[in-house]
Amino acid sequence: MKAMRLARIDAPELSGSPRCRGAARVYADCDEGRAIAARDNLRRLVSLGPVRCGVVDADPRIPGFQSTDRYGRSVVRCTVNGIDLGEEQVRQGFAVRWPRR
Repeated sequence: MKAMRLARIDAPELSGSPRCRGAARVYADCDEGRAIAARDNLRRLVSLGPVRCGVVDADPRIPGFQSTDRYGRSVVRCTVNGIDLGEEQVRQGFAVRWPRR
């Protein structure tokens, strides 16, 4: 399975993430406990039914359409039973909106 990123959210990073190494760490939320809780909640959400995903623009701040982020991951919006998974992660406090306004 190819790596994907949920669009328009920023969630805590697991300790193995490149964003939690070296100088990059100051820009990322590298709280392992919060990252595991976010991951587990997402797993719970996807278990509720069939998941449908579509590729969206990776960065709305940049002109033109980019289907992948700077790490080569497809950027997607996914739903399960009509629930937007990214928005639900934000609503439940497991992620914040991105880009931040």
